[in-house]
Amino acid sequence: MNANVSVETILKELDILFEYHKNVRMLTPYIPGDFDNIEGKLYTSKNSENSRFKLKPIFRLAQKMTKGEILEVNRMTDQLNQNFVIRICAFLEYYGFVKKDEKSKGKNAIDQNLKGWEAVDLIRRLRNYFAHTTGRLNSNDKEHMKTLKVLCDKFGLNQAEYIKLEQFPLSIDVVIFHFINEIKRYVPLHYKKYGLTMVQDCAE
Repeated sequence: MNANVSVETILKELDILFEYHKNVRMLTPYIPGDFDNIEGKLYTSKNSENSRFKLKPIFRLAQKMTKGEILEVNRMTDQLNQNFVIRICAFLEYYGFVKKDEKSKGKNAIDQNLKGWEAVDLIRRLRNYFAHTTGRLNSNDKEHMKTLKVLCDKFGLNQAEYIKLEQFPLSIDVVIFHFINEIKRYVPLHYKKYGLTMVQDCAE
């Protein structure tokens, strides 16, 4: 275990992870619900286009897509975003910025006095849902609905829309981009306050 990793190195690694995810999502674009197939083209997301990867794919459809097909494609892109949330949470756990047991106290607990903690807490919550279930939003689960409300209130989204889709809002351009920016606020503050507290069983 290397306990001498600088905060700059950690933030650089975070950028690399996000860059990889943007590149993957560049090849798996989200299809808007009002997509009418008139052009027969799909374009990458705004943040994917900001990638250092210079290719900017435009997908030409061989045939008109049904609403059901569009829904299934979007479920695949949602799965990719869920996997990224799981990976980011594991990254934060590895360096000791998040502890698996959210009730724990001390150095590895999420410090609510530090800027960016809300996003880190949301990532932890979502990771628990995504890593142990299908990732579908369960409107009968009080914890799911509590998290959905926080996300929708934060980003001005319609809860009913996501309940119907059985999905948490995970837009790469809005939600995930926000998560990354907030992690970049939280990590240096946590590092400065507590130092590096890498998790032994993860780091070996």
